[in-house]
Amino acid sequence: MGNSYFQFKRFKVQQERCAMKVGTDGTLLGAWALLHPTATGNVHPRVLDIGTGTGVVALMMAQRYEKAEITAIDIDGDAVSQARENVIASPFAGRIEVVEGDIRNNQENGLREKRFNTIVSNPPYFRDSLKCPDSQRTVARHTTTLTFADLIRSVVQLLTDDGEFSLVIPSEGKADMEAEAALAGLFKSRECAVKTTPSKPPRRYLMAFRKHPCKVEMTEGVIETAPKVRSPWYEELTKDFYL
Repeated sequence: MGNSYFQFKRFKVQQERCAMKVGTDGTLLGAWALLHPTATGNVHPRVLDIGTGTGVVALMMAQRYEKAEITAIDIDGDAVSQARENVIASPFAGRIEVVEGDIRNNQENGLREKRFNTIVSNPPYFRDSLKCPDSQRTVARHTTTLTFADLIRSVVQLLTDDGEFSLVIPSEGKADMEAEAALAGLFKSRECAVKTTPSKPPRRYLMAFRKHPCKVEMTEGVIETAPKVRSPWYEELTKDFYL
């Protein structure tokens, strides 16, 4: 997925100016995250995409939920300008706002008075690994700019009382993210362990959290049954998006 653009069924994502290109993680999240059931009856349920990058997750949520109003935020100016271009070129331009700002500072990013029924994020996750010499890519991939604790604190402030926060994270970051969520008073509601192939351990997890105790829905998915052969689970999950 390293091309200058990625073509989905209903929209195209230009990505040449973004540090993080369209990838499996974002596609998984955009197809898996749910608009919280209590929000589906709202006239205009609100969705927040933290660290939007190219805007792919925001665009996928806009396609899936036709009444949703979506705010996509990123700290990187190049990503914001590219995401705005992708939104304008899409069929969902009237329902997505792309904001440049730091999610940790709601006084300046315009979100201070807002609350969202659904929050999604494909967050930076590298902690101790060697930093990339490309500073833009480091911001997108490493937690030096947005720590797990920062992310969770922002979610608690911005999520409605009955809302749901969904994210995708590599297996090595799962325990730390769960610990930060628990410290902040969030409760896991859904989890999907995702394997690249049936014989390998999970490489990434899709997780969702709410503000109140709830039954946890545990599932498992496999991306490929053989090299370049999508599994039935992944085909079904992404059927509305991939060509």
